[in-house]
Amino acid sequence: MTDAVGGFRPLGWAVRTDDLDSVAARLGLTPTEGSRVAPDGTQLRWRYAGADEAIARPPLPFFIEWDPDTVFPGRAAGGRPHRLVELRLTGDRDVLRRWLGQDDLPLRVGEGRPAVEGVVLSGPAGTFVL
Repeated sequence: MTDAVGGFRPLGWAVRTDDLDSVAARLGLTPTEGSRVAPDGTQLRWRYAGADEAIARPPLPFFIEWDPDTVFPGRAAGGRPHRLVELRLTGDRDVLRRWLGQDDLPLRVGEGRPAVEGVVLSGPAGTFVL
């Protein structure tokens, strides 16, 4: 990540879905499986699609679907997870909207070189910007 203030900015982002097959079919993508072992030893499993496109064409996200038997990592610690308040992007708004399809994401898309400019999160300690 790089950012004007602290030298960091997010490189990309993901959209969680419960129907990766539909998203992949709509966009002509091939889902891929992934997994890792969490620090507590549990196995986390997911499927994802669109990672190559997201890397090549910021600010497009990739799509991820967590395995039904996997506890979402943001909730695994038992604490209150952070909530996305706003995702700040620059680039072609129309391309991004076609890629996302129907969504209710809190996006702010401005003019400029395609990038993820910032992420506004709210959590137990308040609201902050990455």
